[in-house]
Amino acid sequence: MITESWLQPHKKRSFNIPGFKLMSVDRSSRRAGGVCMYARQNLSLNIVNKYTSTTVSAMWVALHCVSLPMLIYATIYHPPNLKKAECDQTIDYITSTISLLSTRYHNAKFIIYGDFNDLKTKPITDLFPLQQLAWFPAREQNTIDLEFTDIEAYANCPRTTCSPGPPIGRSDHKSIILSSAAKHKQKYTTVTKRVITEKAKIGISEDLASHNWDNVTSKSDPNLKAEVFQETVSRIVNKWCPIKNIRTPIGKQPISTPLIDKLRRAKSKAHQNGCLSWKYFGQLLELQLQNFQQSQCHKNINNSTAGSRTWLQERPKLTTPHHSSISMIRGMTSHNSVLC
Repeated sequence: MITESWLQPHKKRSFNIPGFKLMSVDRSSRRAGGVCMYARQNLSLNIVNKYTSTTVSAMWVALHCVSLPMLIYATIYHPPNLKKAECDQTIDYITSTISLLSTRYHNAKFIIYGDFNDLKTKPITDLFPLQQLAWFPAREQNTIDLEFTDIEAYANCPRTTCSPGPPIGRSDHKSIILSSAAKHKQKYTTVTKRVITEKAKIGISEDLASHNWDNVTSKSDPNLKAEVFQETVSRIVNKWCPIKNIRTPIGKQPISTPLIDKLRRAKSKAHQNGCLSWKYFGQLLELQLQNFQQSQCHKNINNSTAGSRTWLQERPKLTTPHHSSISMIRGMTSHNSVLC
């Protein structure tokens, strides 16, 4: 990631590096400024936001990983000697972009690098859980080249993962080297449960309907009759839904469905535009999250390997949503254009 790239569109070919893709935002108003980034061509990434003006040049690139959360790399240049109102414009742009991308990719992690010059970045770190990594002066005795992230492995030990490097080319700024952080190892646990499929439900229904129940009806003792009935049903259930040991990751997974994601985006967009409808979208989002959690509770009960006593203890935890909330959610699904 490079700030003050000074690139011009007709001269970009001269700066191509074999095996790397060059992405840039050029400053057209004057010669200086601009930002660019080199990335290996085999990486799956795309530019999700770019902007240039007299107060800031910025580019936000999303890296899509298979086994890791999405990583968003931002390269930002803020010119020096600007008025307070112009600095406020830069702060507003950065905070609104982080908010927008956090809503669009709610599990994404950020690495933000930039030459901020005399910009006060405290409003950014006050709003978002970003940790400053580069605490050393990169140009003479000035700490103006900064790097922020919300990746815990970096944030917990910033002084050991971020270090100064030699200047590149004729630059008078030191380079910033971000070392590989300790990779978080996902922990797993083994859960014992039944996996109930639609095919299993049909099979159980057919076996129960075709079974000869003479071995139950012929018993005169009620206790013995109940015991034989339970053994028969358990045998049929075990035939179609055997108990399995399933390896699952430990940790809370983010709730995400197409409708929930649309409500999150609509709430964020309305809030940024100063519309009071953000409260309405917030209520709909809360109702949809409750309905999702309720459906998860149903699944937990259906997949439970415990006996009937445990099932009866868990069943009262389910609450029926109010009809008005259901009608509100149905109304939202029939007006998807509002959520775009």
